[in-house]
Amino acid sequence: MSSKLPLVTIMTPVYNGADYLVPLIESVAAQDYPHIEHLVIDDGSTDDGATVAVLEQYPHLRWWSRENRGQYPTMNEGLSAAEGEIICFISADDLMTPGAVQAVVDKFLAHPELDGVYGKMLWMGEDGSIRYAQEVITRAPLWFHRYKPFISHCSLYIKRDAIERNDLLFDSSLRYLGDFDWINRIADASLKIKFLDKVLSMVRFHEQQTSRVHADAIKMESKLIQERHGINRLLVKITLFILHWITIVQAAWRAYNMGGMNEVRRVASLRTSR
Repeated sequence: MSSKLPLVTIMTPVYNGADYLVPLIESVAAQDYPHIEHLVIDDGSTDDGATVAVLEQYPHLRWWSRENRGQYPTMNEGLSAAEGEIICFISADDLMTPGAVQAVVDKFLAHPELDGVYGKMLWMGEDGSIRYAQEVITRAPLWFHRYKPFISHCSLYIKRDAIERNDLLFDSSLRYLGDFDWINRIADASLKIKFLDKVLSMVRFHEQQTSRVHADAIKMESKLIQERHGINRLLVKITLFILHWITIVQAAWRAYNMGGMNEVRRVASLRTSR
């Protein structure tokens, strides 16, 4: 990557996303980095034109609509159409944090050998209120992601040439966990990925979220991906069990130091309500 400021493509696939799309678009537009292309593909929304009406309000967007094909074919279409040197995917119901893109580009410019940069995320409620920080093993090697997913695709920025060089398109046969499969394939390709100690995105919980509506199908697809990548499911369960209790203890200790037992009870209530 050259020392001049690169173009960054933020790619958003959207389907019936009018309820959340405005805050996402504005969070990207509010970035203080000057070279951003926000590419949005409407994947055949069926909300009586509500999603398209939102997109039409923002002339700076590069967007189009077409028939429904699914999330991962849409993301592949975005990859093919992106003009940026660096690419990030962010869902229509999530948000970018202030200064995220500038921080990422600074990291790339300081380390031109990198193929990718990832950071942390926050969980938020349907109304945009902060729930809690992502509990991640942020300094673990990338291969550890297969046992405890700790990278959100909306906090991951990849150079386009690394994607093309390693044929890292999304698997269009997957419906729910194509990003999990994708990041595992990035790890398998031994790309040079570096952690940035900054919250880069906010991921929203809501009742129509895919992970809630299609929970059983997601479990089946998870097993398929684990088998594909040779992931030991027993080791996954053991790892998740251990990390679950570690993160609970850490969260309780942080809460106690901040506000005693009242803060511990408040944090506990937020976790159980997600």
